[in-house]
Amino acid sequence: MPLYEYRCDKRKCSHLFEELSRMNGDIPNCPRCKGPTVKLVSAPSFKFKGHGFHLTDYTKTGPKRS
Repeated sequence: MPLYEYRCDKRKCSHLFEELSRMNGDIPNCPRCKGPTVKLVSAPSFKFKGHGFHLTDYTKTGPKRS
């Protein structure tokens, strides 16, 4: 299961927390005040770098040989 970041929707609390949950699962309540929360969009933990990354690593026929 993926790790998601959530923020409490109440102005007085605004607690940030992470939780393992399903992609289509229910959004958990705030662990501090039990109020409603909002799922946050965060940066991915990987980067695609380099020239030709897709051409050499993820093709249907495999890497080209010279």
